[in-house]
Amino acid sequence: MADRPDRVERVLDLLMMLLETRVALTREEIFERLRPIHAYPESADAARRAFERDKETLRDLGVPIHTEPVGDGSLTGYRVKPSEYYLPDPGLDESETIALRVALNAVTLGDSAGTGALLKLGSEAGSIITPLAALVDAPALPELFEAVRIRAVAGFVHRGTVRRLEPYGIAVRRGHWYVVGRDLDREAMRAFRVDRIDDDVTVGPAGTFERPVDFVAGDHIEDRAWMLDGRFEVTVRIRIDTPSVPVVLGDLGDDAVVVEEGETGIEVEVTVTRPGALRNHLLGYLDAVEILGPPEERDAMVAALRVIEATA
Repeated sequence: MADRPDRVERVLDLLMMLLETRVALTREEIFERLRPIHAYPESADAARRAFERDKETLRDLGVPIHTEPVGDGSLTGYRVKPSEYYLPDPGLDESETIALRVALNAVTLGDSAGTGALLKLGSEAGSIITPLAALVDAPALPELFEAVRIRAVAGFVHRGTVRRLEPYGIAVRRGHWYVVGRDLDREAMRAFRVDRIDDDVTVGPAGTFERPVDFVAGDHIEDRAWMLDGRFEVTVRIRIDTPSVPVVLGDLGDDAVVVEEGETGIEVEVTVTRPGALRNHLLGYLDAVEILGPPEERDAMVAALRVIEATA
């Protein structure tokens, strides 16, 4: 089916949402959070059928989806308890984990068998999106793999800018390939989304650099869920109580801009691509953090806090 790669990514993002949420989410809340990323049909009946198919797919993979009453008990919420889903750490080293991913990606054309098992071992959902499906949209990938293998400088145009990179490794995050290494012109580590490379990749002479011994490609790719690739950007204004300022600002990173300071706290603005993921994260701080705007994000936060209060 032509839409299979999009549906696979949607199903895995649904799984990660259900794993990360601290409270059960209603079907409507799930639609609201996933629609900006993966379009569930606008028709209520069609969206419900699509959700039921996605839910059944996860259960076929052995995912223990819990249903719980929410609000006044008239609605049903869904979540996955991490303690019931993840397997104990088997102690695999990096090379063994990579071998598992390569084996899975090599044999899962049109079949999701094995995906659930690798997720249960703690792999990120994005790292096991079927890469053969992504290869269609990433023609630069074979040359980049070769450059990594032979330790050769790769040259390419990324979003209109010429880049020269010592490619240390390649990883998948949320369904997209990234090449990671040392940008020679900027003299800094950089990660580039492969499908945004405009032209052919040039591969220089072999053996021109050494890969750092402790290098892990995924460590250099954005891993804050609210900053990952999305279809739109939203600037969220947040108030943080003074005692929680250091921790929350540490979570938000350099993207948070302080716009007002007071005796009891500060207000910051941060532009995100996945506001629902940011909201889920901030819920962990309860009343120490308040979303001030935009109105729809504030309303969603208040509704979520009310659910937590009602189920406490």
